[in-house]
Amino acid sequence: MRSRNRDAVCDVSTARSDGEEYDGAMNSRENKQARALAALNAEDRVRLERLAALTDLAPDEIWPEVWQYGFDDVEDSIDAKQEAEEYFQTNTGIDHAEVMARARALVAAYGRPTRETG
Repeated sequence: MRSRNRDAVCDVSTARSDGEEYDGAMNSRENKQARALAALNAEDRVRLERLAALTDLAPDEIWPEVWQYGFDDVEDSIDAKQEAEEYFQTNTGIDHAEVMARARALVAAYGRPTRETG
Protein backbone atom coordinates (compact mmCIF):
# COMPACT_ATOMS: atom_id res chain seq x y z
CA MET A 1 0.00 0.00 0.00
CA ARG A 2 1.39 3.35 -1.01
CA SER A 3 1.61 6.29 1.29
CA ARG A 4 -0.67 9.20 0.54
CA ASN A 5 2.07 11.66 1.24
CA ARG A 6 5.20 10.57 -0.65
CA ASP A 7 7.14 13.62 0.46
CA ALA A 8 6.72 12.66 4.09
CA VAL A 9 8.06 9.18 3.40
CA CYS A 10 11.04 10.42 1.39
CA ASP A 11 11.94 13.31 3.67
CA VAL A 12 14.68 11.73 5.75
CA SER A 13 16.69 13.85 8.12
CA THR A 14 20.40 13.94 7.37
CA ALA A 15 21.40 15.28 10.78
CA ARG A 16 22.90 12.80 13.21
CA SER A 17 22.54 12.98 16.97
CA ASP A 18 26.09 14.35 17.30
CA GLY A 19 25.26 17.26 15.00
CA GLU A 20 27.25 16.05 11.98
CA GLU A 21 25.68 15.43 8.60
CA TYR A 22 25.22 11.81 7.54
CA ASP A 23 26.52 11.00 4.07
CA GLY A 24 24.01 8.44 2.87
CA ALA A 25 26.05 7.81 -0.30
CA MET A 26 28.95 6.38 1.68
CA ASN A 27 28.42 2.67 2.26
CA SER A 28 28.86 0.97 5.59
CA ARG A 29 32.09 -0.82 4.56
CA GLU A 30 33.74 2.52 3.80
CA ASN A 31 32.38 3.90 7.08
CA LYS A 32 33.84 0.99 9.02
CA GLN A 33 37.21 1.40 7.28
CA ALA A 34 37.28 5.12 7.97
CA ARG A 35 36.38 4.63 11.64
CA ALA A 36 39.01 1.90 12.04
CA LEU A 37 41.66 4.11 10.41
CA ALA A 38 40.78 7.01 12.70
CA ALA A 39 40.95 4.71 15.74
CA LEU A 40 44.47 3.38 15.05
CA ASN A 41 46.86 3.76 17.94
CA ALA A 42 50.22 5.47 17.46
CA GLU A 43 52.13 2.20 17.05
CA ASP A 44 49.81 0.90 14.33
CA ARG A 45 49.78 4.28 12.58
CA VAL A 46 53.61 4.16 12.38
CA ARG A 47 53.37 0.60 11.08
CA LEU A 48 50.85 1.69 8.43
CA GLU A 49 53.06 4.59 7.35
CA ARG A 50 56.06 2.24 7.06
CA LEU A 51 54.06 -0.15 4.84
CA ALA A 52 52.86 2.77 2.74
CA ALA A 53 56.43 3.97 2.26
CA LEU A 54 57.56 0.48 1.18
CA THR A 55 54.85 0.36 -1.48
CA ASP A 56 55.11 3.98 -2.61
CA LEU A 57 51.49 4.57 -1.60
CA ALA A 58 49.80 6.95 0.79
CA PRO A 59 48.69 5.40 4.10
CA ASP A 60 45.02 5.85 3.22
CA GLU A 61 45.60 4.07 -0.11
CA ILE A 62 47.06 0.92 1.47
CA TRP A 63 44.68 0.99 4.45
CA PRO A 64 41.82 -0.97 2.77
CA GLU A 65 44.16 -3.91 2.15
CA VAL A 66 45.57 -3.74 5.70
CA TRP A 67 42.04 -3.49 7.11
CA GLN A 68 40.90 -6.53 5.11
CA TYR A 69 43.93 -8.82 5.51
CA GLY A 70 45.74 -7.50 8.59
CA PHE A 71 49.15 -5.98 9.13
CA ASP A 72 51.02 -9.30 9.25
CA ASP A 73 49.66 -10.61 5.94
CA VAL A 74 50.28 -7.34 4.13
CA GLU A 75 53.85 -7.20 5.51
CA ASP A 76 54.42 -10.80 4.36
CA SER A 77 53.08 -9.95 0.91
CA ILE A 78 55.33 -6.90 0.59
CA ASP A 79 58.36 -8.89 1.78
CA ALA A 80 57.63 -11.70 -0.71
CA LYS A 81 57.33 -9.21 -3.55
CA GLN A 82 60.64 -7.58 -2.64
CA GLU A 83 62.36 -10.98 -2.42
CA ALA A 84 60.96 -11.99 -5.82
CA GLU A 85 62.13 -8.73 -7.40
CA GLU A 86 65.63 -9.21 -5.97
CA TYR A 87 65.72 -12.82 -7.16
CA PHE A 88 64.68 -11.99 -10.71
CA GLN A 89 67.23 -9.17 -10.95
CA THR A 90 70.02 -11.74 -10.58
CA ASN A 91 68.29 -14.81 -12.10
CA THR A 92 66.94 -14.10 -15.52
CA GLY A 93 64.97 -17.34 -15.75
CA ILE A 94 64.56 -19.60 -18.77
CA ASP A 95 63.98 -18.38 -22.30
CA HIS A 96 60.42 -18.87 -23.58
CA ALA A 97 61.56 -20.83 -26.63
CA GLU A 98 63.49 -23.25 -24.40
CA VAL A 99 60.47 -23.78 -22.12
CA MET A 100 58.22 -24.47 -25.10
CA ALA A 101 60.73 -26.93 -26.58
CA ARG A 102 60.86 -28.81 -23.27
CA ALA A 103 57.07 -28.86 -23.08
CA ARG A 104 56.76 -30.22 -26.62
CA ALA A 105 59.34 -32.92 -25.84
CA LEU A 106 57.37 -33.97 -22.73
CA VAL A 107 54.12 -34.14 -24.67
CA ALA A 108 55.78 -36.14 -27.44
CA ALA A 109 57.32 -38.58 -24.95
CA TYR A 110 54.40 -39.02 -22.55
CA GLY A 111 51.32 -37.69 -24.28
CA ARG A 112 48.55 -39.93 -25.47
CA PRO A 113 48.89 -40.71 -29.16
CA THR A 114 46.09 -39.45 -31.34
CA ARG A 115 43.78 -42.01 -32.84
CA GLU A 116 43.33 -42.07 -36.52
CA THR A 117 39.71 -42.20 -37.55
CA GLY A 118 38.71 -43.42 -40.87
